[in-house]
Amino acid sequence: MAFSSLGKAPVALQCNPRWHRTLLEATEAAIYLAWTRLKEQSDSVIEAKDEDRITNELLKELRRVRKNGDIARFIPEIFSVPTRDSKVESLNGDSIDQMPDITIYPANPREVVTDETQDALFYECKVLDGKRNLDRYRKDGIDRFLDGRYAWAMPHAGMIAYVFERRNTCPVSSLQSYFSRLLDGVPIAELVGCEEQPSKVFDALGVNVADVALTRHKRKKLPMIDLRHLWLF
Repeated sequence: MAFSSLGKAPVALQCNPRWHRTLLEATEAAIYLAWTRLKEQSDSVIEAKDEDRITNELLKELRRVRKNGDIARFIPEIFSVPTRDSKVESLNGDSIDQMPDITIYPANPREVVTDETQDALFYECKVLDGKRNLDRYRKDGIDRFLDGRYAWAMPHAGMIAYVFERRNTCPVSSLQSYFSRLLDGVPIAELVGCEEQPSKVFDALGVNVADVALTRHKRKKLPMIDLRHLWLF
């Protein structure tokens, strides 16, 4: 499947065309498979609860999945090598050192895109345990996609959670509950520009992963962005 044939450029400022749904789902299936294999081979790395080390090991498995063609469409002909902490520029240019945890570019640049560095699947990873909760998931994760730090030229991006407590094994219900809370008298849903309820968009593919949840957010001076939430446990 060629990237250049997918979608039309929207008229909104600085927004690249949406990647085809099958490519998003292929990437998610590949991440799920990589996680399953990591659990089987390096559970000690996971149990240490070190976000960077887990992400690094997850990416090693994800690269193997891509190279071997274990997931249809998640192959070198379509996707470039997934990287960790690749630096990109912020929307206003104040920072040239923004580093999403995982970045996956297309193997071949799309003709309709002006800035190739901003045309990617960007993922931010966060640990969820007794100390690191959904407030941190929002402030150090979701908010980075809303304020021009990450994926400001994209209509979609992703959050990955490494879950170590059983209250949050379902992102749909957990995010619905969290967004309904008040912070200084304001619903968190309003703070993150989310007018719709989080919803399921892709089935879990494995025993240690959750259904993918979708949240849709308004952004200042930018088009809306869809965040797809992959929770691994």
